[in-house]
Amino acid sequence: MNERWESNLLKADQGAEVTTATKRLVDKQNINYHFVPYIHLIFPNALILHMVREPMDVLFSAYRLDLNNRDTEGNNRDVTSSFEGLANSYGKYRDVMNYWDEVLPGRVMHVRYEDLVNDFEAVAKAVIKAADLDWDPSIIDFHSKERAINTPSANQVRQGLYTGSVQKWKKYEEFLNPLKILLGDNVIYDQDTNLPGYRRK
Repeated sequence: MNERWESNLLKADQGAEVTTATKRLVDKQNINYHFVPYIHLIFPNALILHMVREPMDVLFSAYRLDLNNRDTEGNNRDVTSSFEGLANSYGKYRDVMNYWDEVLPGRVMHVRYEDLVNDFEAVAKAVIKAADLDWDPSIIDFHSKERAINTPSANQVRQGLYTGSVQKWKKYEEFLNPLKILLGDNVIYDQDTNLPGYRRK
């Protein structure tokens, strides 16, 4: 992980100029939640952000994608193609995040997706302040920047923020009810955005 971050500081990252003078590095790997204590030890001043979203929306979004994750031997490692895999994987993720909050209280800054899309400027300003950076009004227009986006959500990024994905799973509740049952208590995630200075509208 450390080598990956250091190498990204020394090379161009998806067309953006990145130099040794770069002040901040963003690593959005969705498996980073496993590495919170290592990030804490290696980069004690790092801002660790955790995006929290309504569980059923998260899992419905993952279920809709054809991730086709196979290992080098061709075995399917895609936990998102079955309700059982989704519920099991999500439960483990929640256990890990709850543990980090217990042993490293306050180290992880949680940001609710719903707060981000409904109150973007206030959340963005709180993130920038927490990262000890200067606010730049162009942040609001992130979707109009010319850059390569190599993720399944590339089209969504180009649209800018929208609230259409909040509670989207409800349209398919009849079909997703077995997943909801498998989630048990994890079907609710009432973690608030805890960025310093942020107050929900």
